Amino acid sequence: FFGRFTMTSTQGSPLLQALADHKVAASVVDLDHYRIQGGLAVETDYIILVEPIGETSSGETFQPFRISKTYSSFRSLSSHLKKNAEKACAALNGKEIPPYLAQAIKFTESLNHLVDSQKTEYFGKVSYDNVKVMAKQRSLVLNNALEMISSNYPVGLNETDSLKSISD
Repeated sequence: FFGRFTMTSTQGSPLLQALADHKVAASVVDLDHYRIQGGLAVETDYIILVEPIGETSSGETFQPFRISKTYSSFRSLSSHLKKNAEKACAALNGKEIPPYLAQAIKFTESLNHLVDSQKTEYFGKVSYDNVKVMAKQRSLVLNNALEMISSNYPVGLNETDSLKSISD
């Protein structure tokens, strides 16, 4: 259901265990603007700090790390999650939706709505200063999205064979 983010077992992965235990904090800590398409467009990388919040239920932890993602990466993630939620519902063939799946569907819809609240802007329409202002605004949206992801990481999505078959 959640592709690479789905867990069937958390052993051997302190990060996945921390996500399942809701012991992960992630936030935008820096921005990196650069020109693309021969200088006609400006892209922004959002530098995200991912760190543990205490130990997991198994007593493990992971080292904090930073990743760099564009806003379009978050658009793709939220769109992919929403499409997979719809596939999971269809796989049930009219059966009652289990509570963990209902929660995951609500989460994916909320995440998709949040991320899609920011329109795509093109360089011809905005100045470089506006790009910087927009990037600051989007970093707030991304911080909300990261909070949603870390506090709503789904547990139990591989409980049925029909969901397991579409998890990849």
